[in-house]
Amino acid sequence: MNCSNVKSRAPVEDLPFEILGKIFTLCLPDDLYIELNPRNAPLLLLQICRFWRDTAISTEQLWRSLTFHVAEGGHVSSSYHKLAQGCLARSGAGPLRLQFRTTGTSRKPSVQYTPLYRILPCSQEVHRCVSLCLVLPFEELEELEGMAAPSLPLSLRAPSGFDPANPQELLQRPMYRLYQKLTELVLDDIDLADRCLDVLTWCPNLLSCTLRFSESSDYEAIESAAHKINLHALHHLEIDISLGCVDDVLLTLTLPCLRSLTLTVNGMISPWGLLSLLKQSQCSLRELSIKGMRAFFDSRDDLNELLTLMPDLTYLELEGEADEDWIGLEAFDILEGTNIDVLAFDPPNNRRPLPLLESLRFASPSHDLPEAGAIQEMLLSRVLRSPNEPDPALRSARIVVLMEDTVHVWSYEQEHGHVMESEYERMEYPG
Repeated sequence: MNCSNVKSRAPVEDLPFEILGKIFTLCLPDDLYIELNPRNAPLLLLQICRFWRDTAISTEQLWRSLTFHVAEGGHVSSSYHKLAQGCLARSGAGPLRLQFRTTGTSRKPSVQYTPLYRILPCSQEVHRCVSLCLVLPFEELEELEGMAAPSLPLSLRAPSGFDPANPQELLQRPMYRLYQKLTELVLDDIDLADRCLDVLTWCPNLLSCTLRFSESSDYEAIESAAHKINLHALHHLEIDISLGCVDDVLLTLTLPCLRSLTLTVNGMISPWGLLSLLKQSQCSLRELSIKGMRAFFDSRDDLNELLTLMPDLTYLELEGEADEDWIGLEAFDILEGTNIDVLAFDPPNNRRPLPLLESLRFASPSHDLPEAGAIQEMLLSRVLRSPNEPDPALRSARIVVLMEDTVHVWSYEQEHGHVMESEYERMEYPG
């Protein structure tokens, strides 16, 4: 249910004509007594619409996922509040999934509104909620102080910035208990890194966390001794940060259940923060994606150490980025012919980096191409195994080398069974 005051296109208008035709056919009764001709079209349409309406109203599952569009100040139009009660009445006794999403619009004087915190208690259906997602600015979340915190997993997103003026004061407010129940947290446009870490300490039961820092953020040095955060249940972490405190953030975290990590750095990143996170967490990481790095590994040993700490990894994505002067390529270059084999299987020397890897994605600028055949040899070592060994895990790979005028691509798909090599002009590269 869309609880906004903005007129929108009817969902039925977005359906392809082929699907609409099937719906109309299914809605026609077997004992059709009206002759199929243009003059009877209005009667047929009326009959179909009635049947469709009766079916929709009687299907309880259609009314168990509701979205409320919230106006400025954490208020919902009273008319839509009443409509929501009707939807809840049609939803039966099954599980509810509710989402409250900000519209960014001001309240209209001619419209009556209901405070957000009154919607759930007066519906008397809070016990049925299995998912509650709050996509609201921090200042509007304060409207929830009057709502009894339900005993269910919560999702919180703050798209307009998150910088509580006094975190200690917040800890004493009723809304703090919402944080203790959060399972998903998304914070956008973060201004202060230390405030962001404060928020994480309030959310011990997070399963998923996304942190997006603003480009104008104040990245003062974080005292790692003062911030040691153990999120014992966190499975997915995504950090989007344009300046240089990603290492500071990673050094403070212990994530024993981490399975997926995505870092978008848009600049320099050292391996120390990630190595520290993996060592102190001792987690079984399955997916790692690092995008926007200009330099990462200082040496082959650093990369080897990282690979050793991720024996269960199934997805690896490393995406490099060159600055205007192509600086940063002097550091350890994984694409050098002598280094690309760091990802290769070497059974005689008992080297099996990332033995469970299924998908490899690598893209980076480079002054020079790797040695002839080096990338193919690395990929084939992970594909062509001896008869006594189990089937290879590698299902797909894509390695892109961005040069000044050309782009070179190596790709492998298990269904095709061979490595393909392509070359493009920079302006013609489709990716």
